[in-house]
Amino acid sequence: PSPISETFEQLVIKKILSHPESVDIVTVSDYGKGFLSRLLLRTVIQNAKKRKIPIIVDPKGVDFTVYRYATILKPNLSEAYAAAKLPLDAPLDHVADVLLQNVHVDMLLITRSEEGMTLFTKEGERMDFPVRLKEVIDVTGAGDTVLAVISMALGNGLGIKYGAEIANIAAGMAIEKVGCTRINLSELAVRLLEYDVENKIFDEEHLFALKHALNGNQYTVLGLDSTQGMTTALFRSMRQIASKTKEKKLIVYLRDNEPDEEFVSLLSSLSEVDFIILKCESLKNLCEIIRPEEVYVIKDDMLISLENPSDLLELSMASTIIPKQLQFLLASQSSLQGEDA
Repeated sequence: PSPISETFEQLVIKKILSHPESVDIVTVSDYGKGFLSRLLLRTVIQNAKKRKIPIIVDPKGVDFTVYRYATILKPNLSEAYAAAKLPLDAPLDHVADVLLQNVHVDMLLITRSEEGMTLFTKEGERMDFPVRLKEVIDVTGAGDTVLAVISMALGNGLGIKYGAEIANIAAGMAIEKVGCTRINLSELAVRLLEYDVENKIFDEEHLFALKHALNGNQYTVLGLDSTQGMTTALFRSMRQIASKTKEKKLIVYLRDNEPDEEFVSLLSSLSEVDFIILKCESLKNLCEIIRPEEVYVIKDDMLISLENPSDLLELSMASTIIPKQLQFLLASQSSLQGEDA
């Protein structure tokens, strides 16, 4: 492939050097097409290091020195052996030592298809992440999935261990499908719940973790039906509860038996929501151990305060709810609209 022209290279470098301070992560995927020149790579890496922004590189070719001083280098197994100039029967630890010494990166993450991936640090630590999957169908795109998910994880403040665990799970899901496939948030949330990876969603099997998370904390419960969808009124209600009870954790209890996965994923992405409970028995057991400070329910886009957790547990999706204390939406809808304006 032909390299980019010097004029275009300088235009790209100028753009990179002027990128906003709000960047949390830099990800480089080199396809060896000529765009990523040595000067361009050096500029990207040096600029990221100067701003203390993690930079992750998916390399190409056998000369990894062009990625020198990146935070994480993520080759696949064959690329790692080729760049280290070692035979395939050489120990993987030896391969990692050679690359870490030559490239001077902080971490080396080697993806190994259906065998998972292994992380090596410049301090000499090794962490293996075996794939947990149902069936290997097609390993195409697993490396890209790892790069995308670990970048998202680190960019959102997760440590490398948790980021690698989540990326490894996502890659395992990718190779269960044919071709390059996208792993959506709902699928990943369900799989994370199966593997007990930290997240907001809890059922009876994982209730012990929620009990520990709430230890010493007060909490508020909001009962919802996922069938109503994420309406403006619902979001306003959650925002108002969160602002009213800043010192308390907000638990959303989904009352329907089979809540919509997309709705659950959307709820879990909201900063106002601390935890989500999926089963009636889970909420009952939790309330018996730690009583909530306040209990609310949404009915016909109205936020209603209940006196006891048992009132929420006894409600069916079709029941008529009589307000006992206050209806936030009716009382403050005009003021909320004024704030939004």
